[in-house]
Amino acid sequence: MKLLTLAALTVVGALSGAAGPAGQAAISAPGVDTAATAASTSTDTCFKRRDVHNHTVGGPKTLYLDVYGSGVYRVEMSNSCLASATSYDPLIFNNQTGSQSVCKPMDLDITVSAAGPSKCIVSSISKLSPAEVAALPKKMRP
Repeated sequence: MKLLTLAALTVVGALSGAAGPAGQAAISAPGVDTAATAASTSTDTCFKRRDVHNHTVGGPKTLYLDVYGSGVYRVEMSNSCLASATSYDPLIFNNQTGSQSVCKPMDLDITVSAAGPSKCIVSSISKLSPAEVAALPKKMRP
């Protein structure tokens, strides 16, 4: 599983914008494989908001999304916006970027309509492998 963090995406974005592809190979942060990170941000990790079929709350900071035709994604929050939420509470996807595509944390702006609206701050999005989905407890699978 490749976990996309906002910090890693910012580093890769800065490298690709400032130095181009050659800069990505020449400059890297310690412990960060820029080629692997860049590959993980390609369209295979992207999905459309409209394709979210179902969701489950995995904990106060974890949400699982079933995306039609793409698989299951784990969305981690930096705040505990899901603490009072259940898997039956509606999610509101606010469109901040003007695009339906979700490829990085800043593309996903979520509000949970539980006891009262709770704004989520997305810190990472990762697509789960079929084995990781199978390993989820049945009640956690979206």
